[in-house]
Amino acid sequence: IRYSISSDGLLDMLDKDTVDALLGKRNSVVVDTYLQKNTEKSVMLYGALHFDGIYATLRSKDARWKIVTYEPLYPYVK
Repeated sequence: IRYSISSDGLLDMLDKDTVDALLGKRNSVVVDTYLQKNTEKSVMLYGALHFDGIYATLRSKDARWKIVTYEPLYPYVK
C-alpha cells in the first residue's frame, strides 16, 4: 500500500451521510472486489482520502494486512 493524504477540507463541508456514501460505501466495494478478484500481482488504486477507510476495511477482514512502506507523494507531501 502506498499512502498519501489530502487535507483539502472538502469533507468538513459535507454531512456525515454524504461522506459515508462518497467514501465508506465505495471503500467497501473496492475492498470486496479486490479480495474476490485479486491475484498475486494485483494492484489497487484509489484516492488519498480513501486510504484510512480501505486500510481499516482490509484489516477488519484479515489482520495480517500491514503497511510495508510509507512514501509521501507530491502534492500531498507533509
